Amino acid sequence: MASEAGGQIGGTHYSRWHHQPVAVAQEWGLSGPLYSVLKYIARHPHKGTAVKDLKKACHFVALELEHAHGIQGIAERVAEALDGNV
Repeated sequence: MASEAGGQIGGTHYSRWHHQPVAVAQEWGLSGPLYSVLKYIARHPHKGTAVKDLKKACHFVALELEHAHGIQGIAERVAEALDGNV
């Protein structure tokens, strides 16, 4: 399925939707970390890397909490809780 973002380069895990995650993030005014959360959540059941993608989404939520909301050290704690595998 084509998107307003001009399609996808490398893979087909986003091509099933009308809107690419980047276009949704721009429309919603999401920060970089929250765009990454959206991207990893959207693709997790389709790319073959579900657990890794969900861990990455958690890591980017922690980065947003740290940088936008001042919760210091949470990104490191989340990475440690996820075995550093993000």
